[in-house]
Amino acid sequence: MKRGLIQWNKNVVPIEEFEFRIGKTKKTMESRGVDVLAIYGDACQANNLTYLTNFFPYADTGIFVLPLAETPKLFTTHAYRNIPWFNTITWVKDIVCTDHIGEESAEYLKTLDLAGKKTGLVNTRSFPFPIYSVFQKGLACDFIDFTKDFEKIRMVKTKVEKEFTTQAAHIAASSFERVRKAFRQGISGYELAAEVELNSRKKGAEDVLFLIQPDCSPCGLSLPTPDPIEKMCSLEISVEYQGCWAKLGRTLFLEEASQEYEARLGELSRGFCVAVKNLRAGSPFSSLAAELRNQCALSGGNGSLEVYFDPGLEPYWGIHQKAEGVFQNDMIFHVRVVLKSEAGLQMAMSDTYLFENSAASLMFERP
Repeated sequence: MKRGLIQWNKNVVPIEEFEFRIGKTKKTMESRGVDVLAIYGDACQANNLTYLTNFFPYADTGIFVLPLAETPKLFTTHAYRNIPWFNTITWVKDIVCTDHIGEESAEYLKTLDLAGKKTGLVNTRSFPFPIYSVFQKGLACDFIDFTKDFEKIRMVKTKVEKEFTTQAAHIAASSFERVRKAFRQGISGYELAAEVELNSRKKGAEDVLFLIQPDCSPCGLSLPTPDPIEKMCSLEISVEYQGCWAKLGRTLFLEEASQEYEARLGELSRGFCVAVKNLRAGSPFSSLAAELRNQCALSGGNGSLEVYFDPGLEPYWGIHQKAEGVFQNDMIFHVRVVLKSEAGLQMAMSDTYLFENSAASLMFERP
């Protein structure tokens, strides 16, 4: 559940921030030969919609239509009585409230004379089929998946986004410290999740996702359960602040755990640091996984290493192990490593980094 009603503090996020984002988007549209974009958003996947409009649909839905030349429009299933509020939170002036969002947005697209032209769709992994079918039947244009292009646009962050992600990272780190102090034998995943939720919300988090793997559960990181934790757990805390996400993940052991496990975790942590420190601007994303595996081999440990990488949008819909792209300045990325020993032990770490001035730096003090 999002925290409170969305607001727009123009002293913190000036109108020029959205003008810059729109400009970047249109430049990519032109390079791809796309004449108009349709960006869908709802309660579970609003970040792309919010990124360009500062509009969050809550329990309703929204579609932002961005033509290259004509006036953009925002369609939503909210009631018209909310228009005065919308006028305080978004720069978009043309807002249509409707119960038939697919038909209404398609009618507007028809006025743009798109015959033989390209319409880009964002969030195609979950673009509602009823809306897409209305588009297909009513519009004589070619549809292309613009989601990856939009993700590339969002990989490089502005000063405002870097500041918000830094705050999200600090909230995640403080929530982890609270979990570490509360961690004890027999505590449940629900209890740990409550600690994360309470701390994160008090510090201003808009959204929180807590994943946990108790006692090397074979299902990997998953939502918490009421089952007690006996010896150890891996966990990952994802925090959203002002639309920007940061992640932190670690493996915790009880005091009775073997010193061998603690030593292995230390080796994993040191290898993690060296691998990230060796990154250079222009290096392909795949080089990070290769360097992490190299550091794991140098430490002399047995077992396998899994690497998950995401240049970072939101944890609900991000695809891990992205292979396309290179590291570049002002990029924020998440990386998680999972070490599986021959004995079945699993240890995990995940961090959020800012690549700036041709080097990657951790966005919070390492726990």
